[in-house]
Amino acid sequence: MFFWLSSIHPLVYMYFPYISIVVGVLVLVLLASFLRVPPLAVLIIGHVFPIISYLSYKDIVGLDLPAEILAMTPDFVYSYRIVPFLAMFTVLYYISSTLTVLLSQKYIHKHNAELMVMMLATYGASVLVITTSSLITLYLAVEMLAILSYIMMGMYRPNGRTLEAILKYFLMGLVGTAFMLMGLSILMYVAPIPSTELFRTLIPILESKGVEGFENYARIFTIGFVLFMTGLLFKIAVVPFHAWSVDVYQAVPSSMLIFVGMLPKLPIIIFILFIILNLNLDYVAMVGYAGLISKIIVALLFTVVLSLALPPAMALVQTSVKRLLGYSSIFNVGIIVMMILTGATDMNILSYIFAYTVALLGAFIVLDRLEDNNMDVSLDALSGLFYRSKFYAIALTTFLFSMLGMPLTMGFWVKIAALKNIVIPDGTVLTLLVVAFLIGTIVLIAAYVRTVGTMFFYSTGVVVSYKGDDSSQYTQGMNVLSPTAENAGTNANADYNTIHLADEPMVAKVVVFTIGVYVLLGAVYPNAITLFHFLV
Repeated sequence: MFFWLSSIHPLVYMYFPYISIVVGVLVLVLLASFLRVPPLAVLIIGHVFPIISYLSYKDIVGLDLPAEILAMTPDFVYSYRIVPFLAMFTVLYYISSTLTVLLSQKYIHKHNAELMVMMLATYGASVLVITTSSLITLYLAVEMLAILSYIMMGMYRPNGRTLEAILKYFLMGLVGTAFMLMGLSILMYVAPIPSTELFRTLIPILESKGVEGFENYARIFTIGFVLFMTGLLFKIAVVPFHAWSVDVYQAVPSSMLIFVGMLPKLPIIIFILFIILNLNLDYVAMVGYAGLISKIIVALLFTVVLSLALPPAMALVQTSVKRLLGYSSIFNVGIIVMMILTGATDMNILSYIFAYTVALLGAFIVLDRLEDNNMDVSLDALSGLFYRSKFYAIALTTFLFSMLGMPLTMGFWVKIAALKNIVIPDGTVLTLLVVAFLIGTIVLIAAYVRTVGTMFFYSTGVVVSYKGDDSSQYTQGMNVLSPTAENAGTNANADYNTIHLADEPMVAKVVVFTIGVYVLLGAVYPNAITLFHFLV
């Protein structure tokens, strides 16, 4: 489809997936800064370029490229990745970016075009993380993802809490960056190959050091690899590298959380999967060097055990629903990393990521309707929600149960797939994983049941009602469960403290209903979870 670009220059064709994103960012900057194009038009135009980028990438990986083109392409710049992962990320990008722009207008109605520029740049950085084989380019792309997240989090600053969360997130990112650079420098000492091929050819490289040098260089590689992976784990915020990440959930508008809180983690998770798959464990075991890699894997599994055990306990004591979801997110990212380390199939990992992210997106949309001026949603704000809005109460319950993996939701199937893949030769590690998984799930059930019970059975507390598109119209007052004549007589403000569905943006209700149907459809037809696979 795009091979004609090679007539201009072979490198133009090879790098067109990246070039198209750069051109798209420049076009959107022009539209946003000079032409003042309406936000919806910017959204439509901005979504053209990721399609071009993905199709051009798919064209390149599916084509037997001529030798003259390959000869002009530096080996460390481009490599072929697993296309289904890029397809999944592209689908999630379109869903998340569209809803973020449409639902965030009440916060950043003056900067919607600029937000779309940041989102398109985020997609470009994510494509680099997923597809590049240059470790230097990878580092720059990961840092670009972090910087864009800081900017998008700060586009709306209602109070000092958001700025504090951004500063904490920034400092945590700096620590992760320091670990990544230190690890990269050590890896380059062992094998001066600035490419991901380093992981695939690790054992031959170490063997080239001689019999005496193998053990010494293996230890050095282990140190560098652990430092490098620590930096990546900081970026996806698993225990014990999760400090302050939950503050972001509490301080950022819910409509933007899926984009700044979850989506930037997915490319890094995909890259971690690439590393594990290319360490060539079968060859390592065959030549008798299994101990070198197994120690690294066990160390990574230790972080998984912590991520499965500690966040649910922290979630249980939260009074902020968004902080509860923040700790739940750490728990689920830990499950994804566990699946990667224990040899789950690509399709199982794809299904889990997609199912969890979609359910989390639906929950954030519901919470966006209930936020107060501090961008937070307390348990008191959910008190008696069923009596004020049966639609949102049932929808939020469905999404929470899906993230938990309860039966009759699509989350149930992906959690079963995650358990089936805990197959480790070391029985102790297997036991720890199972125990941590079960304990974490049980504790999360308690936290989620408390939240759901608050919506359906509690009748007092402070609630927050949202009316219209102006954020200044948020109000607080004593909860009035049912707008009966008796209640209305005792509280003249009763009508004001109920959710006015007529004033709600129609897009929110339509999207929540669609996601809810999709979540329940996955319980009947599990393959519906991976419908996006048809894009491959």
